[in-house]
Amino acid sequence: MGQQTLSEGVELDATTLARRVLAGRIAFVDLEERFISLLSQDINKVKPLAQMLERHHGQLPPHHEAKALWLIARYTEVCSQHRLTIRWARAAKTRFEHLGLGHNVHQCLRLLGSAYHFLGNYEKAVESFEAILAEDGIANLERLKVTSNLGVMEYRRHNYGPALRYFSQAGEILKQEPQPRLEAILRHNMANTQVCINAFSEAESNYQTARTLFQEQGLTLYEAMVLQAFGNLYTILGQFYMAEQRLIEAREGYARAGDDFGAALCDFDLYRMFILLNRFDEALDQVEELVLGFKRLGRVMEQGQVCYHAIEAALALGEEELAGEYLDRAMRLFRREKNTHYLARCDLYRARLAARRNRGKRALFYLDRAVQAFVATGHKELELIGLLDAVRYRKGRATAAEITRLKNLIKVPLSPRVRTEALLVISQDWYDKRQFKRSCDLLFEAIGTIEAERASIAVSSQRKSFFNDKAEIYGLLIERLYQWGHAEAKRWMFRVIELSRSRLMTEKMSREGRAAGVLNRDEPLLLEMDREHNRLNQLNRKLQGLLTQDQTSALEMKALQESKQEVRRRINLLRGRMRDSARLGLYFPIDLDVGEIQKLMPEGHLLVCFFLGQSGLYRLTLGKQTLHTRLLPCDKRFLREINQLQATASMIHPAPNRLMRLIELSDRLSEVLVPPQVASCRHVTYVFHRELHRFPAALLRFRGRFLLETNTLNQCQNLSMYYFALKRASRPRHRPLFYFSDDAADPRAPERGILGELYPGAVCPDRWRAEDVQEAWPNADVIHFAGHCAFNRHHPDESYLLLGGAKVFLRDLAQLRLAQPFINLASCRSGAVVVAEGNEPRGFVISLFAAGAGQVLASQWDINDEKTGDWMAHFYRELPNGAARAYQAACLAMMKQEPDPHYWAGFCLLGRPCSHGDIS
Repeated sequence: MGQQTLSEGVELDATTLARRVLAGRIAFVDLEERFISLLSQDINKVKPLAQMLERHHGQLPPHHEAKALWLIARYTEVCSQHRLTIRWARAAKTRFEHLGLGHNVHQCLRLLGSAYHFLGNYEKAVESFEAILAEDGIANLERLKVTSNLGVMEYRRHNYGPALRYFSQAGEILKQEPQPRLEAILRHNMANTQVCINAFSEAESNYQTARTLFQEQGLTLYEAMVLQAFGNLYTILGQFYMAEQRLIEAREGYARAGDDFGAALCDFDLYRMFILLNRFDEALDQVEELVLGFKRLGRVMEQGQVCYHAIEAALALGEEELAGEYLDRAMRLFRREKNTHYLARCDLYRARLAARRNRGKRALFYLDRAVQAFVATGHKELELIGLLDAVRYRKGRATAAEITRLKNLIKVPLSPRVRTEALLVISQDWYDKRQFKRSCDLLFEAIGTIEAERASIAVSSQRKSFFNDKAEIYGLLIERLYQWGHAEAKRWMFRVIELSRSRLMTEKMSREGRAAGVLNRDEPLLLEMDREHNRLNQLNRKLQGLLTQDQTSALEMKALQESKQEVRRRINLLRGRMRDSARLGLYFPIDLDVGEIQKLMPEGHLLVCFFLGQSGLYRLTLGKQTLHTRLLPCDKRFLREINQLQATASMIHPAPNRLMRLIELSDRLSEVLVPPQVASCRHVTYVFHRELHRFPAALLRFRGRFLLETNTLNQCQNLSMYYFALKRASRPRHRPLFYFSDDAADPRAPERGILGELYPGAVCPDRWRAEDVQEAWPNADVIHFAGHCAFNRHHPDESYLLLGGAKVFLRDLAQLRLAQPFINLASCRSGAVVVAEGNEPRGFVISLFAAGAGQVLASQWDINDEKTGDWMAHFYRELPNGAARAYQAACLAMMKQEPDPHYWAGFCLLGRPCSHGDIS
């Protein structure tokens, strides 16, 4: 009887199959091919064949016996049993040498080199690989495999530069002799190395190529490995949906290939991603299934890790008892593995639970034990977390020894959150010693650290936490700069007030994915900044992943820190370029120089700005040559009275004695809001903060009179607006553009007559559409809109101006490119703002200035059309003398005509404080 093919005998049991191979009825070469094929597809089917060869290899002819030993070594390599690999590969090598089969000897040397490398014996690994390269006339294919293996070895030794050089040499060999499978393996290895040096785009490209090549060859197991690596890369990139999809595909691939452990690891990666994204319920639903799966595989360590991560999810959901159960299970499993590192991490959780139960001494005992373990293992991040927890449990007071250790630990790579908290503790220590400058320097460093984290935030709850942390630090910084009292500290207070804004994150929180951002995202500078922030986010996510590992590569950590420093350098350069862009400067905090502002300020002008902190209201008064700071009392009653003032003045139907009530409230509030320096100036610009934006500036009083009676007055919604307003030159107003409507539903606009007299050549479009506005507004230098304003406090981007039944949304206005015109929004509540988290006033005015407006006139409440027309008539008659003087003249004229502030104090002038004529 002739030989059978393996396809006829593959379904036989191992004993029968062995008998037929030994009897020569099945060709050994067919068995060898199927064995190697199954190694990359279904490990479970290879196991009985490997056991058969292990028992009967001595009965095979010498050549087949050597091949059988080599196949067993290959199987043990795939199973990560590297000591067995060395044993079987040595035996196979000895027999191949006796038979004079040099090519097969090289195969055994490659297995030996790889196994030695996995076991950390790099000298023997290099010796094995160099023994192959030393042979004369070595084939290109053999040289390719050895070179690639040397690259893998350097990668695992964290020598990424040499690793990439070896991979590049292997790539050059592949160009001469294409080998799709080897190319796929090479691409996979290159991608893994590129992730370590933070070349994420190149890694993504190589992963994709490797996946395609493995897919074409039907190598399911290898494709699953690439997909799992792909999932981890997408997690670093913040593309969590893609990461989840790739991990699901990888899990399915491992299952098809019979690799239960690989499938379980994918489930574990998905589980940790759910915790990262605060999907705690979904994570806890998977705990028992994951533990059972690893238990079936005999993986005790992985069972413990599943329970350990479940502690965080349970605590986040308020399930303290459940967290305690998971903690006990995790500790039992880690004790079985004698894993001191994870046992110390469990002590951190034990301390947290003890502190929640008011068992402070017990908590400090656990923390001390954990910190000692982390010191022994050299894990700086976890040691620092333990020290910070100890300080927190002692009500924020650190010992001298702890402060010294904290100062040393912040010099090493740390995740942003942990580093920020450490800086705050050290800053508090310097503050307690009355070392204000050192305390403030550390707070500035903390702000820089927390800013670096902002764009890597993945979920809304973390964004809110970001704002809370940042607001707290800025409040502390203002307080300590004030207490320092030095001239340099006063200058820094101005800069800090501006830097406390977070426009970009405010928009990110408010958009909810459906509404377009207020700022046009096609700005070249902004796109460049987005790319750099995304890059920084990726590096931060990778850092957080590395810091959670038992051991990390010092070289990879160094490369990561160098990459972060380079990105920060490029971001700082971009911020410098944005400082010269008024449009972007209003959306991104800029580093203001008080001296530069004073040079731009005209003589006789005064800037008054505020910061509402925990200790009270900080008032900063800046003149041409002077700078004064003062801390004033500000409690809930003060803020409540501001609301009462605004509400009383805006009431359409006047209450009895409204004028007296308004004067009484305004006098009391103005004692805080109006500095004595206004007596020696002729123009005052106000920059309010948070709730103060609701205050009608026209109602400010000084020495028993309204401030407008003695000074011209205007407002800016932040310091950037004031800075850019000073830098913008005034332009002649000879291209007016007026919007009116004869519809009964629209305002009657009595000012139409005076505008027609003053500007006989004005353009009055008959259509009000976004497309027409985008075409007409950039060419105008005076724009008057007499329509309706609908302001959406919850979603400011959805606010709109209405005229003739047509709407133009705020987001459309913000994307215009204007030539610094004067814009009059003669519509009700067009000056309304909402101060979002991040100290950002949002509304029509700030968006128009970002679009390029020079000055904006808006209203804070509803005023009837007739009185509005009278006010506007007075204003436009005086406008040639400057908007600030026209605003003052209109208010004073209406004050004589109608003493009730409701009819004249609702208008606010924002932007450039004076015209060019005023400056000259």
